[in-house]
Amino acid sequence: RLRLGGGGIRRIKFLTSVDPVRAAGAIGDLDPSSTMVISIAMNGNEETMMATSTLKAWLLQALEKNGNGNAVIAKHMMMVTGNRKINTELKRDNVFVLPDAAKCETFSTFTAATLLPLAIVFGWQLTRQFVDGAHTMDNHFVETNPRHNLPVLLALTDIWNDSLLSSNGRIISPFAEALAAYPAFCANLEAQTCGSGSNAKRGSSLVIDGGLHHSYDKAMYSANKIFPSELMMTLDSQTSFNASSKDEDVHGAQDLLICSVFAHADELAFGSAEAGGIMSLLEPSPEPKEVACSDGNRPSALIICDRCDAFACGQLVALAEHRAVIKAWICDVDPFSKVEGSSIRVNRTELLKERLDGMFAKLSRGEELEEDEDEAEDGKSFNLSTRTILRHYANMMKDERAYPVT
Repeated sequence: RLRLGGGGIRRIKFLTSVDPVRAAGAIGDLDPSSTMVISIAMNGNEETMMATSTLKAWLLQALEKNGNGNAVIAKHMMMVTGNRKINTELKRDNVFVLPDAAKCETFSTFTAATLLPLAIVFGWQLTRQFVDGAHTMDNHFVETNPRHNLPVLLALTDIWNDSLLSSNGRIISPFAEALAAYPAFCANLEAQTCGSGSNAKRGSSLVIDGGLHHSYDKAMYSANKIFPSELMMTLDSQTSFNASSKDEDVHGAQDLLICSVFAHADELAFGSAEAGGIMSLLEPSPEPKEVACSDGNRPSALIICDRCDAFACGQLVALAEHRAVIKAWICDVDPFSKVEGSSIRVNRTELLKERLDGMFAKLSRGEELEEDEDEAEDGKSFNLSTRTILRHYANMMKDERAYPVT
């Protein structure tokens, strides 16, 4: 969200699902006449192409006049794709084709797929700062000795925790609102980078979003299963200049938050005296009492930024990318595989969609769906529970559909 000089607000929204409810929520408060739709289609067969069709229909329904739909599409739609042969009604000036080296969706952050929408919303000056931040992290990764190389050290820490401590993942807990989306980004990045190939089981591990409210704190302190923690914080809250309360209150809240981060890390490492952790050797408790406590001896790492601006965001994104690549290489996994998680299920999705269309066609002819039907007419068998639920779905939705009789 960016407030413009004239009082307007420029916003950016993401739609990565074919869920119609999600699509309706994304466009519910938008004005079609001032909306630009940018479709990202690496191969052209992604499920998100369905979302593109939904948004295209929304634009045409609101803006098409006198059959001039092509003018509407040319003005309000762009596409970024890695498939040169993809069929599109857009003008060539509205289509950005990625080079072969950039067709890996996992590492598309610094391609037109991300930089184009960022530049439209925030302007090129801020976008350039984002790129510059990533460039500094690239230089650090390439030029710095591994003993002091941040991506290498963090990747080795992950390998140590997963291989020797059997943690199989980590929890990222942001202590700043500006970093709230970073855990989800890291989770997707590492799942796509380390989760493919014959050695994926050795390389893949879960990244769990600890959330701003730190809902997992109690489990992290004393649960039997130990998950390494990664705590993220910015030293400058960047709110004092526009806060309505007194500066002393804002600074006091930030001071408390900083202390909370380090208290969290120390509690994980040393535990509480009441729990018999390492702190009990330093502060023996004369009488046992029932209090919230932690066992200690739980690994954690702190990632701290001076402030969360465009430059720092670029650094954090590049840090996550280099870290994931190092982990994949150590585990002998190809980090640049072009097989995405959603593409693995494409064939099965298409088969089930054909089966469902056949069910609706039968219902439109007044035929009943047989419960003991084991195979589709083309001889392809399906899981019994899947067939049963699809049949129930078709019967429930038949009155809302108008499928042609075939």
